[in-house]
Amino acid sequence: MIPVFRPSIKRKDMDAVLSCLVSDRIGHGQAAKRLASEVADYIGLAGGIAFREYSRAIHTVFDLMEVTAGAKVVLSPLSPSVYLDVIISRGLIPLYVDTDPRSGCLSVEEVEKAKSQDPALLLVAHPIGFIADMDGLAELEIPIVEDISTSLGGTTGTRRCGTYGQYSILRLEEEDVVTTGGGALVLAAGKKELSSLRKSVEGIPPSCFLPDMNAALGLVQIAAIEQFILRRKDLAQLYAQALAKSRHTSLVQNGESDNTWYSFPVFLEGGVKEIVQYARRKGVETIPAFQDTITGRMDFTDLPFPNARALFLRCLLFPLYPSLGKQNSTIVSKVLATLP
Repeated sequence: MIPVFRPSIKRKDMDAVLSCLVSDRIGHGQAAKRLASEVADYIGLAGGIAFREYSRAIHTVFDLMEVTAGAKVVLSPLSPSVYLDVIISRGLIPLYVDTDPRSGCLSVEEVEKAKSQDPALLLVAHPIGFIADMDGLAELEIPIVEDISTSLGGTTGTRRCGTYGQYSILRLEEEDVVTTGGGALVLAAGKKELSSLRKSVEGIPPSCFLPDMNAALGLVQIAAIEQFILRRKDLAQLYAQALAKSRHTSLVQNGESDNTWYSFPVFLEGGVKEIVQYARRKGVETIPAFQDTITGRMDFTDLPFPNARALFLRCLLFPLYPSLGKQNSTIVSKVLATLP
């Protein structure tokens, strides 16, 4: 079975980890600091800090943005489900807005409607690598936090994802574009924000930060990030040509933005169960594209989010990653071209 996700880890990645293992220190240290610095440099930010847990990174950013109990946060129902946990634990009020039906991104028009409720924060979690109209959202003058976990390397045509707010969050889990086996980065836009970030974590136990052993994996991958992104783009073009022979479609990046192909989403015309079974018989795993989002934990019966609901119910991910190989990518292409 060809899995939907597989970490792009090669022998040289393991050599980096082994070098860390034989050093005097494998806990949080210079490798983790270098990882945060190099990712920030790549995006065009001042710096950052590597955390052991994704949720800790989110809480840290919310603290820095002074989002306290009772504050309102605008976000898509297709945002990662961990944000719902954070919102509930902090006593915040979520203002969910529907998405663009073709990309799954936040709709500027819908966010503008929510502005009348005086939100303290706009969370932009780019869905499966597709990029929202960041210039349009920025014009609304709501403080922005970007989650670039699936869109690392993507651009709006003029700026990289992650440069529109004071802070950005990059998850580093097994399925992500860059993985350290877990954890997340908090990245700061400027020197002032970076200073505030560093002060905010003073006194926090060392166990809260990403170990060097994990960071060593990420350092090798960020050095090859452009190669990874180009390989993903090549595979997406191959898949798009194959999918065009079927009655199904993929998601569409709007505007001049250049999305990151985190995976390959297919919006289905017909029964999902039939497609899943067909792909499995051909040796290809699929998963619901938005299974681990807030949508999956809500009752949408009476909620006005038809676009997000349709994407949640009818969009599947197919395998797409740099280590897929020619043989496996050919198999996936044939399955896409012959979907019932």
